[in-house]
Amino acid sequence: MKIGLYGINLGVLAQREAMLRVARTAEAANYESLWTGEHVVFVDPQQ
Repeated sequence: MKIGLYGINLGVLAQREAMLRVARTAEAANYESLWTGEHVVFVDPQQ
């Protein structure tokens, strides 16, 4: 079974350094893939 991660570009993970940390950690843990959503801008529900 191949397992990947999705949503690494959301919330606090949307910052470059955080994405790199997640990607490196996932690679070290032998995850098969990383996926991001197609919408790069989200409306703040608080506004």
